[in-house]
Amino acid sequence: MSDADDFDPALAGAWPVGRGAVYRPDIAEAVDELLLETKSEPSPSEALQSLLNEMQGELKAQFDVFKKIRVDAQDRLDGTDEGEIKLAKADVKSASDALSLIVRTIEKVDGLQRTLAEDRMRAEEESFDDDAYQKLLADIERKINERVDERARMRLGDGIEGAKAGTGPPGNDDASEKCAHEEAG
Repeated sequence: MSDADDFDPALAGAWPVGRGAVYRPDIAEAVDELLLETKSEPSPSEALQSLLNEMQGELKAQFDVFKKIRVDAQDRLDGTDEGEIKLAKADVKSASDALSLIVRTIEKVDGLQRTLAEDRMRAEEESFDDDAYQKLLADIERKINERVDERARMRLGDGIEGAKAGTGPPGNDDASEKCAHEEAG
């Protein structure tokens, strides 16, 4: 990802912060409305995560500025003025260097965010006690029962409709006629 031409800073987005963390910005406001307001300060980890998210935003803005500078300077390379061409070459080089540095910095910030996320997951796993395990089992059992009920309704619904329509598996009509003749005879 160190090539500034192919780099898309939108790929390195903001990471969720705190207990109301969501990965979809379009629902973040709805999640905030559902959560109870807390009076405590954010944890050091949450504060660092917020800082890293702000850095990502700033780096993206700088990336866009230097990319525009480089594109504009490349357009000036086709001029006839020798001084303007030298200045354009210097602008292209300095903008390219700045873009490379920004890309490396974004990669480092993203690495820090991944480390924080892994640490948060590890802490959640370590705090997974017997009550949490029982809640997980109950949730899994509830989902299984819902799926079983859903499939039973589907099958019973199909069976009633199939019987009303007189349809069944191929070749089944002959067997039912034979059974009907044997019962009559």
